Amino acid sequence: HELRNPMHAASGFASLLVPRLAEGSRERHFATRIAQSLANAEAVLSSMLTLAAPESLVLETVDVPELVRE
Repeated sequence: HELRNPMHAASGFASLLVPRLAEGSRERHFATRIAQSLANAEAVLSSMLTLAAPESLVLETVDVPELVRE
């Protein structure tokens, strides 16, 4: 939440700003780049959170001698 909330706010403002700026203008170019960069940062953050999430354990009974033979 500490990173995502400000990122979503900035992304929303950038997305609202882009259509209001003149086509081909430097300002529109940078607003578009900001929105794209924030989307990329969100993807990286989501990947990191997926890696950090604890895995759920699936417990099962195994036949140890059979497992060793395999």
